[in-house]
This record gives sequence, structure tokens and C-alpha cells, in this order.
Amino acid sequence: MRRLVLAIAAVLATAAAAIAQPTMTSSILMPNPGVAVTLTVTGTAGQSFAVVGSSTWAGFSYAGVDLGVGPDLQILGTGVLNGAGQGTLSFTPPFPAQDRYYVQAVTSANGFATITPTGRLTILNNQNARLTMPVGGLIRADGTTVFLSPGVTVSKAGSVYTINHAGLFDFIPVPIVSVTGNTTITSIQSTAAQTVVTLSADGGIAFTVQAIRR
Repeated sequence: MRRLVLAIAAVLATAAAAIAQPTMTSSILMPNPGVAVTLTVTGTAGQSFAVVGSSTWAGFSYAGVDLGVGPDLQILGTGVLNGAGQGTLSFTPPFPAQDRYYVQAVTSANGFATITPTGRLTILNNQNARLTMPVGGLIRADGTTVFLSPGVTVSKAGSVYTINHAGLFDFIPVPIVSVTGNTTITSIQSTAAQTVVTLSADGGIAFTVQAIRR
């Protein structure tokens, strides 16, 4: 019986620790340069919290805890979690000087003598991220859509497909196209706004379009 009680106590202690693990969320993960981001830390009410940011994702430890930021970290702000166990902080990531920025929060019940970290968040510069993130789709030979990335539309006229991706790329992207059916690709023409694929005969296409970052 005593072993059972100890086992239950250990399970409860583990569960309590999991509940107490703080978290952090961001109002936006891919802001444009100059746009402020609001971070929300959630943990145990009344505990202190601090948020740090860094251009690198590892290499710094504090109070015996390895954090998900580097030694060039900056303290973005501190505070106390309110009665609902939340605290907020707004900051503007250092874009466009960097293409990404790592942020992490820690909470403490004893003036940061010991800390409990949240997971690390990666904030991406939207203007850079969209240059390297591919879009794509799959269209059947009859013109029906199986899948399309958000922001992309496709029109079909016979064996000619026009893939519209205006606003997603700042310069001419690189398309990769495969076909279904008894057909081949006759030509592919791309601009920053659209890609036109001409087939030798009617058929379906699967495609990705991606800008190559230099």
C-alpha cells in the first residue's frame, strides 16, 4: 500500500510540474520589418517573468539551465504574471538587419535564482521568408483543383495553364512542373506575378514555384 501511495504521489508531482511549465505565444510569427510583435507568457500567477531575444538559437545558459538563445541575447522585458497567470510584452524584431530572431521566456518564484524556461519561438522576417517558401498545387486534366497553396490561383485554357502568384514573390521564381496523362511540357514562362505552362496535349499538372534566395 505504501508503494502505491508513493507511486500516486510521484504521478501527481509530475503532473503538477507539467501544469506549471510556462508557455509563450506570439501575436504574429512572420512580421514585416518595423511591425511590433506582442508576446504572451502564461504560467503561475504571481511569478516573475523575463523575455530574452537573440540572433542565434543556442549557446547560453543561466542558473544551470540551457536556454534556446545565444550569448548575444538581449533582455526584451520583465514583469510579473497577473492573477490569470499571464504577462505580455511588445517588441519590434531587428528586421531587416536579420532574417530571423529567436525569443524565449523564463519564469521564477525566487527572483530568478532559479528559472523555468518556455519553449523557444522563431520570429521570421516576412519579407525574406516569402522569398524562399515555395507555393504549389495539383490540377487534374479536367481542370479541377486537388490542392493549391494559399494566395495562388490557376486557370486552364485547353492545354495551357496560367498559375497566378502575384504578390508572393519579389522577383522571377523557379517553377518545377510534372505532368499526368499522355502529354509533355512544351514551354514554361515565368514572371514575378505568374507562370504559364503549355503542354503538348491536354493533361494534369503538379507544380511548385519557389524563388531562389541569393
